[in-house]
Amino acid sequence: MRSLFNLIVVLAVYFAGTAANTGDKAQSSEKPSPVIKLKDGRTVYKNAEDVKPVKAGLVPDVSIRDADGQTVQLRELASEQPLLLVVYRGGWCPYCNRQLAGLQEIVGQVKKRGYRVVGLSADRPAKIKQALEKKSIDYSLYSDSSMEASIAFGLAFQVPDKLVKTYKESYNIDLEDASGEKHHYLPVPAVYVIGKDGQIKFAHANADYKVRLSNEEVLAAL
Repeated sequence: MRSLFNLIVVLAVYFAGTAANTGDKAQSSEKPSPVIKLKDGRTVYKNAEDVKPVKAGLVPDVSIRDADGQTVQLRELASEQPLLLVVYRGGWCPYCNRQLAGLQEIVGQVKKRGYRVVGLSADRPAKIKQALEKKSIDYSLYSDSSMEASIAFGLAFQVPDKLVKTYKESYNIDLEDASGEKHHYLPVPAVYVIGKDGQIKFAHANADYKVRLSNEEVLAAL
């Protein structure tokens, strides 16, 4: 009888352990959330590869700032003239600077088709002003340093602290100085074509910051 009791106890412990291990495995197999939920309910993604860019519909009604720090509503800007909106990371990014220089080559053709070219980055207005003074570009640059627009477009992700440190120490790129913020958010580079009705006519985004649309592809999207 005692042997039977001992056997029952051993089996009970065994099955309890098995159940616990199964539960641990089930928990460990759960993928961590790819998003960061802000207090106001908005979403920032943890990785550039996870972003969910807005691809159609009415352009978000968000505020951006010009080089003088004056606030402008993006939707209102579009209502004045159709937009070719180019979202880039910042003036510290060589791939972005190459893209901006490339846009200058076709800005005349874009304007002839009735569109206004607008560059939008995470840089603060003072950095935007510096860029306009240094670069020979015939179009507008705006600041989205708060990332309000990039978050609304589903493009914003948070740069890992380790990479923020590497940027600063190894490449002399200070994201906090560039944006004037400590959020460490950046946008995935994107291109939007927006009509006067505020509707998104074309959208392109690529998590690989090295890949940008060619001038031919941009013109074809208009």
